Amino acid sequence: MVFSLALKMVKSREEAEEISQDTFIKAYKNLSKFKGESKFSTWLLK
Repeated sequence: MVFSLALKMVKSREEAEEISQDTFIKAYKNLSKFKGESKFSTWLLK
């Protein structure tokens, strides 16, 4: 889901892969902020 969205935004597979990786690293570092009030995918894409 993250990769697909990134690919639509940048149109370059390499950039989309980098954006996806950065997104998951940022999400991991901020997991304590996830309160479970929404789906994880909603929080992640936000």
